[in-house]
Amino acid sequence: MKQHSILAACFLLSSIGFASDHNNLDQERPLAFEDAFSIAYRSLEFQNGMRFLGGKGRNPVYGLRSELQYGFAKNRDFSIGFEPTYDSSTRNVTSDRLELSYFEGLRREIDDCPALGYRLEARLPMNSSQRGTEIKFRGILTKTARQYDKLHLNLDV
Repeated sequence: MKQHSILAACFLLSSIGFASDHNNLDQERPLAFEDAFSIAYRSLEFQNGMRFLGGKGRNPVYGLRSELQYGFAKNRDFSIGFEPTYDSSTRNVTSDRLELSYFEGLRREIDDCPALGYRLEARLPMNSSQRGTEIKFRGILTKTARQYDKLHLNLDV
């Protein structure tokens, strides 16, 4: 009976992963830029990524980036993210900031006109050692060059 439960859980998780109907580039997964397309309307995504910072003579630091993203309207989404880290030398888990972001796709790619969008992000401090809120505006342009090749331009302010 236990094997059937594990098999059912694996099937459920794999079907969730393939339910997405877009091939967006999300910032920092694995690249530092994103494209001008939002997630699908009424779509809910939970994304995780791991980081390992270490090297010769350094104690490793492990990081996790988690983000919950919701497409609340056509060409618009909202996300909440956080980045907890584990420092192996101090054995502490910390999460310095909570990130809230709003994305809006202004124009889809049509003929020679590129897709346009923008993202507004706010990083809020989560502990007393962090001060101030960081706000970033990102303008995004995406253009298909060939069938599978795309050009991306991200401008951050």
